[in-house]
Amino acid sequence: MVGMRSWLVALEPNARADTNAECPSGMIDRRMIRKALLVIPKAMKTLTTPDSIQTLAPMRYTDSELQEFLSVIQGKLNRARQEFAGIISMLMDADNGDRSAAKGMMEANVEFNEREELAGVAQRLEKFIGQLEAAEHRVRTKTYGVCIVTGKLIPKERLLLVPHTTQCVEAKEGSARMRA
Repeated sequence: MVGMRSWLVALEPNARADTNAECPSGMIDRRMIRKALLVIPKAMKTLTTPDSIQTLAPMRYTDSELQEFLSVIQGKLNRARQEFAGIISMLMDADNGDRSAAKGMMEANVEFNEREELAGVAQRLEKFIGQLEAAEHRVRTKTYGVCIVTGKLIPKERLLLVPHTTQCVEAKEGSARMRA
């Protein structure tokens, strides 16, 4: 509880951080919590006034827009599933192919590399399908199009181009800078 006490003292410099401010159990005294709550800026209270609520941006897309997104997602999902099935069948055919000893080392190496490449494509497609299915679920729960970082609506143009996205460009660029 020492960390909590120092946090409260940082909020209210006049709060006492000695042992008298704590209960015998080591919990923070209610008086300190009340003092800390009084320090909250008055600007936070104005965020919930009726005037400010009217000027806030919409928190989700309309049902008709969600239906438009759903049709785009389902189209991409169907194409990705067909492509995935085709790649899996190609991999199965490659596994059932001629494994005779007459093949040269180079030919066997090329076939191995092709199978590895196809397996990588299949893995990426499987991930993409999972992302599209998650986007489809977000549309059905009416949470689609809201940035998971900023809470703002993702622009409609971005969602039509990248329907599985969960972040607006601003948040995506911020996370890319953090990784660099």
